Amino acid sequence: MPPGKSAQNKRTGAWQVRAQHHKKCASLAPQLVVHLLERQGITTVSGIPGGSILPIYDALSQSTQIRHILARHEQGAGFIAQGMARTEGKPAVCMACSGPGATNLITAIADARLDSIPLVCITGQVPASMIGTDAFQEVDTYGISIPITKHNYLVRNIAELPQVISDAFRIAQSGRPGPVWIDIPKDVQAATIELDALPEPGARTAPPTFDSASVREAAAMINAAQRPVLYLGGGAINAPEPIRQLAEKSQPANHPDPDGAWGCCRKRIRCRWACWGCTARAAPILFCKRLIYWLF
Repeated sequence: MPPGKSAQNKRTGAWQVRAQHHKKCASLAPQLVVHLLERQGITTVSGIPGGSILPIYDALSQSTQIRHILARHEQGAGFIAQGMARTEGKPAVCMACSGPGATNLITAIADARLDSIPLVCITGQVPASMIGTDAFQEVDTYGISIPITKHNYLVRNIAELPQVISDAFRIAQSGRPGPVWIDIPKDVQAATIELDALPEPGARTAPPTFDSASVREAAAMINAAQRPVLYLGGGAINAPEPIRQLAEKSQPANHPDPDGAWGCCRKRIRCRWACWGCTARAAPILFCKRLIYWLF
């Protein structure tokens, strides 16, 4: 064997793309998951390993692109991923095992849902045949995560994995961002699949076109208001200049929430931190979180 060949095989794992020869490629689920994360541009993953997700962690250790941050607690892993998503403006990934690992993630994932933070959370699960039998470290991760995620998946067949991961990244960052949870049973992680091709990496979908009539109506309300208020949320953070121009022209009091403040508040604009009751006497109040997002 040529020098360095063994190390090269270790880095690439079981996944090798041979599209130029139009041949099917056999891949184990863990190597497939890591390869799909690499295609999404993921360079850092936070989490804590455990029995039900060890196959994915074994594959992750072979990646030369992805660095793993070992947290002290799964909740911390979730907030580490939140920090990466907030600063980079794109989905971040956290991982945990089944049972207590999954339940420890809940606070961080619920917070990401409320703050519109794009996350992809991947957890291990007991084998599919044991779900619902009160197996060791089994909880209904799928059911628990429904109210705190933008979308969630329980993968029961390895053939679903490529599209599920692509869709998860697309959903997490499209429209109002939020967390997506992928639960992968251990028997699915042990499966092998042959693929001709992979779906395109999940990307943010284009926002819908806005209604000109509604925009003109909103402009008329602002112009006619005696005490206008712009309530700026996280969706406005990427459009500071248009918002600044709007604020300077209409001269409202601005009440940004913490997510929208940093990109929009400057000395030239009357800016106040959002607080309960501070806008009670202002009419009309224009809630810009979604309006600004879709306009700009």
